[in-house]
Amino acid sequence: GDNKMESKINFPAPLLPDSVIQRAKALGAALLADGMKGLGVENDGAMSRDINPVDIQMRAVGTAFTLETEGGDNLPIHLSMKLLSEGYVMVIDGKGFSGTAYFGDLIARQARAVGAAAMIVDGCVRDRDELTEMGYPVFAAGFMQRGPGKRNPGRINCPITCGGVRVSPGDLVVGDADSVTVV
Repeated sequence: GDNKMESKINFPAPLLPDSVIQRAKALGAALLADGMKGLGVENDGAMSRDINPVDIQMRAVGTAFTLETEGGDNLPIHLSMKLLSEGYVMVIDGKGFSGTAYFGDLIARQARAVGAAAMIVDGCVRDRDELTEMGYPVFAAGFMQRGPGKRNPGRINCPITCGGVRVSPGDLVVGDADSVTVV
């Protein structure tokens, strides 16, 4: 298959104020989804039940750094590491692809090293034991041991859909044992 996705790379949106981040940490994904009811937001901002933490203890709160890719292509994830910094949650629209993992513990370690708060992918990851042991918050639609490819730079910091929810760069992202809510 030809990869037809047009590449586009933007700088991250500004970080949300710390006061907003602290309030979101106190509330969690379920209460925030409840608060989104009736606001006309798709699925009340709640990502689908497919998107779950690798380990139930994992918590993520931060400003959305968005990324769109497909077919198990993780080149955009590698490119994003140059733009990613403290306070951002990388939210990856991987189109629910399950043929390969988009990343594993090596990329998660890299994201943690640049200070990113978490990684969320509508697709699969691998190295579940290592990710659990690290404790770095990773949310995914599943697990697949086959490794990713690198073909197309994808779209970085553009509006995406992840787990059935529209996510724009700069949105508030909150993930916990109940999945992920976007405000």
